[in-house]
Amino acid sequence: MSKLAGMGSLIEPELYSALSSLTVNFDMDRYIEVYSASVLQERGRSSHHEASTSSSKTYEQLCQNLDNDDVLTTLRELGFVICRALIAYHAILKYHSEEEDREKMNEQNKSNNNAVGKEGSILNSLLAAKDSIFSFALEKFTIFIQSCDFAFLKFDILLDIVDMANRFTDFGQKYFLAESSNLISSVEKQIVTYFLRYHRERMDELAMFLENEIFTLCPVPYQFTIFDLQICTFFTQVDSSNDRIEVPKKLESVLQIIKSHLLPPEVSSPKKSADNFIIHSLPQRNPVVQLNFPDQLFGLNERVIAVESLEFVARQLDLMRPVIESLIPINKSGSENQFSELELNLEEFYSKILTVIPEVRLYVFDCVASGALKLQILQNSVANTKWDTNQLQSQHSQYADFLLKDFEAFKLRLDTIATESSVNFSIETKKLLWDRVIYYAFKTLVQGYCEGGKCSTEGRALMQLDFQQLLVKVCLNLFFTCIEYLSSNPYVD
Repeated sequence: MSKLAGMGSLIEPELYSALSSLTVNFDMDRYIEVYSASVLQERGRSSHHEASTSSSKTYEQLCQNLDNDDVLTTLRELGFVICRALIAYHAILKYHSEEEDREKMNEQNKSNNNAVGKEGSILNSLLAAKDSIFSFALEKFTIFIQSCDFAFLKFDILLDIVDMANRFTDFGQKYFLAESSNLISSVEKQIVTYFLRYHRERMDELAMFLENEIFTLCPVPYQFTIFDLQICTFFTQVDSSNDRIEVPKKLESVLQIIKSHLLPPEVSSPKKSADNFIIHSLPQRNPVVQLNFPDQLFGLNERVIAVESLEFVARQLDLMRPVIESLIPINKSGSENQFSELELNLEEFYSKILTVIPEVRLYVFDCVASGALKLQILQNSVANTKWDTNQLQSQHSQYADFLLKDFEAFKLRLDTIATESSVNFSIETKKLLWDRVIYYAFKTLVQGYCEGGKCSTEGRALMQLDFQQLLVKVCLNLFFTCIEYLSSNPYVD
């Protein structure tokens, strides 16, 4: 008898080991064998209550010690094992339910009544433990999510984790009719942590870019619009009516800032709005950007980037107008004045600000064109020319050669900047720049003619000779190949 008891104590651990192996790799035939052996050992009722630990560390500590590179793999394995264990539980539950039905139908053998009682007790225990079993599995999955640091995970890994959490939630709802609100809440908190870090890093990168490379060409496709930006939303719920109450205030704040800084003083009061909304000091121009060097055409490269960027932002704001207007709620009683003022500010911004953006290019290029040539020397040279001559001249004046050399120097600087810069100087940009340079040059000629004193008929003929010489040289040797580009020609004539 003692030998039999000793053999039973040796068999018992093997039964536990075999039973635990079935939680992941479930085999019905093997389970029947293990269960039958457990019945013989009179442990059929209590075998499923046994549990053991194989690590000195707690489960939370094991989760916290994981490297970021192992989080996704470990979570995938954990979810796989938990789901396989729950599937095995369903299979065991099904087996005992069918076994009980078979025992009840067998009315010929009365000795089986005791067995029915055993089956019924196991089945009832399994059914009673259904919620606690899934709760235990959900707790392990949730603890893993809470213990890991999602802030420094890669974005693709974060998406995979969110997908697995959604699938596990659907699994619990389908097979256990259980909600997983704690898991969803934990995932949401981790996502917030991730995007706080993500947003902070992007803002730091943007600040570094604005400080060091604000006038570096940004690699944005020409067809790009603001609607192509990536929007990351998870577990997003439909906005309720209470959420929309805050929208007009936020939108009004944005419009007030725009109004205070861009509209003229008679339209807006910048001081009043700025005191309420501006919390940072106004930005200063980067000292790296030099706007006073003639060799760099007074920061032409940076000016072109600024103009192109401004026009790009204007196009995006124009595209966003329907979206902004949709954020303005329908007028309600007691708030009609507020909404009408909001709509008025929006209309004022689009009608008075965005409509003048195309004109900015002209005035920005005028800052370059007005200083690109030695206009004061040219004006003095024209004014000092002897215009009261009594003889027809066959040779043009020296100031014409001086102006042509100045044009050539400007062309050389422009070509050098366009070649060395990463900015694409379009044909339209060069045409406009040349048009403004020639405009200021010809305007200086007229000013010099006016200051030249007396002028005879022969002197007027000399003026025409000089001007025609300039037109021919400009058209043949410089940027233009056709006189139709010289819009300032009638001004001198």
